[in-house]
Amino acid sequence: MMIRSAIRLAPFLAFLLQGCTLIPEPSEERVYYVLPAPDCAPVERESEGSRPRLSLVNDTTNQQLLGHKILFSADPLSRGSYQYGVWTEPPGRRVVGLIEHALECSGAFDSVLRDAVPADSDIMLNVRLLDFYHDTSSRPGAVRIELTADLSTPERRSISSRKFTRTVEVRTFDARGAVEAFVKGLGEIVGELSSWAVEIARTRIAKTPAK
Repeated sequence: MMIRSAIRLAPFLAFLLQGCTLIPEPSEERVYYVLPAPDCAPVERESEGSRPRLSLVNDTTNQQLLGHKILFSADPLSRGSYQYGVWTEPPGRRVVGLIEHALECSGAFDSVLRDAVPADSDIMLNVRLLDFYHDTSSRPGAVRIELTADLSTPERRSISSRKFTRTVEVRTFDARGAVEAFVKGLGEIVGELSSWAVEIARTRIAKTPAK
């Protein structure tokens, strides 16, 4: 994918043009922001025969998180959005792509597929993004990210579940500052989730009797 390749070759801030303030001025132009993939973090590879096949499922249902708007709010029960700053890809979809990238990079799985049928997977990972917004109740505020991850068998028997949250302070009170904080927080969550999924999968394989 061209966007992902470009991100790997240049610092993320090169993609940030001019950010948008909470009260945009008529002269400002629309700016598109990218959530980049974190650096690969390969783990020590197991033998080819012992690596499970993973199916990754996006369970995000919040329509605001499946849209392109960069959300902000001073009230946890309501959401506004920046007028000129938007995401190139909805966070509710992009986060699953970043997790897929991290799990593939880990080398711990024989395959990582989106929505694979049960017969083609050994373990399933369901991810749901719950919150992704700039909390403007104070200035410059902080971004808040929350998602859940559930590992299960192809027969939908639960293996392990976990909630991942981050609150990252924003340096500047605008869309650019919020995006920088989103990138930092989401990168940390993706890395933590990937490590957790790899460890659970390896423990499960180790406990499975050899055929």
